[in-house]
Amino acid sequence: MGAFDDPAAALAAADLAMVAGVLLAGLALPAAISAWIDARGPWLATALSVLAAVLIVTAAFLHPGAYSWREVPMAFVRMVAWVVN
Repeated sequence: MGAFDDPAAALAAADLAMVAGVLLAGLALPAAISAWIDARGPWLATALSVLAAVLIVTAAFLHPGAYSWREVPMAFVRMVAWVVN
């Protein structure tokens, strides 16, 4: 029996990847603005953007069809509930 045979575990893994990807994408924007203001290459912003994209695509593949724009906030709620519980 694999780690993702349980549907709840598969959804939790997908939610974790989605939440981490969205948070990293949010961190990439200030990094890009900071690099632009300082007239330097946006290496950190690029790395954060690529990692965020990989995590979001991974979440979409782990649980296909689960994430629409309305479901992303629910992924955050489920992750907070998982941590608190």
